[in-house]
Amino acid sequence: MSASEERAGLAEARSKTWWLLSRFYLERPGVSFLEELRAAFGGPGTTPGVADTDEDMEILRADLAGDLDGLSGRLLMEYTRLFRGIQDQLGPPPPFESIYRGQDLMGDLTLAVLHRYQAAGFAEIEPEAGPQDHLGAELRFLALLCFREAESWRLGEEDAAQQRIAQACAFLDEHLLVWLPGYAGRIARESREPFYAAAARLTLDHAEVVRAALDALEDDLEAA
Repeated sequence: MSASEERAGLAEARSKTWWLLSRFYLERPGVSFLEELRAAFGGPGTTPGVADTDEDMEILRADLAGDLDGLSGRLLMEYTRLFRGIQDQLGPPPPFESIYRGQDLMGDLTLAVLHRYQAAGFAEIEPEAGPQDHLGAELRFLALLCFREAESWRLGEEDAAQQRIAQACAFLDEHLLVWLPGYAGRIARESREPFYAAAARLTLDHAEVVRAALDALEDDLEAA
């Protein structure tokens, strides 16, 4: 396997994991969704980019191995409480970057996120999420950047691949990793279901692992 093919495969794995993680925050946990998660998290080596021995993976696998109808019933109410922001006293604010960074929704920070999307060649990432600094939209933006990076590696377009890497690094540094640690910690503390606490911690773990991996990749490319 050539270096470009290997890099394409790693970028594609990152993309799939970003997209999978986004679903926790964008999709109600119906039985069909949980069945898809069961297949994705089914056993060691089945989930790209996630450590097989991770304790949070084992929490998710244990929940998904049981009665999915019962799990769905428990999680539906918790999904609404944690992620929909229906009432201040019932749960945390919904997962918008601007809210967790102390700014107005649809203000300058939301617009800055949209400008990042547009500069990378995308419009709104997930219109149904509302303002596009929603966590699910930000995760899907990173998934799309990685997908385009993989395409560029396979086409032999190294400069284009490096541009996608730079865009991902900038977005992680200036947006996602600025607010995700605090947000993930809050969800882990406030979740009444280990399922969503584990999902939040996995999201943060993946973001931190990817950021370090991209630094190493940029160093390798500079040395080549």
